[in-house]
Amino acid sequence: MKMALIFALASLVTGSASAPASGQRGADSDQAAIDALHQRDIRVTLSGDIEELVSLFADDGVLLSQDASPVVGKEALRERMKQDKARSDAAGMRVLKYAPVIRDLIIRNGVAYEWGQFEVVQQTGDGKRVEFHGKLLRILQRQPDGSWRFSRVMWNADGH
Repeated sequence: MKMALIFALASLVTGSASAPASGQRGADSDQAAIDALHQRDIRVTLSGDIEELVSLFADDGVLLSQDASPVVGKEALRERMKQDKARSDAAGMRVLKYAPVIRDLIIRNGVAYEWGQFEVVQQTGDGKRVEFHGKLLRILQRQPDGSWRFSRVMWNADGH
């Protein structure tokens, strides 16, 4: 079950947001694009689509998660997410809720820093609900097209 939870949490690192209007790279357009990334993160995490999850990362994205080695780059992220999803599927786990709450966001020169907390609710193969809470720290990068992607993601479970 722990690996099933890890798949849900690996989803914290997932796709690009819509590009802002042509030529706009001000605070408002950056905030809107980051908000769109956050919404996509939630939607894609709930869907469990591996390719969409991977697309949320920059090409050199890094995932630092609890009790696991660092995962660096899209290919490594894809493989890790496939393994975690296979374990979740085998256990009959399904993500019912993923609710990140960003407590602080700082945007400077094409890089954003955020920290927050999250809640994941999953359903086991036998219908039990499992809740999981934790903390996250993420660095986002504006892409050449104006979209934003996760560059570095770190999370840990509450109580660790």
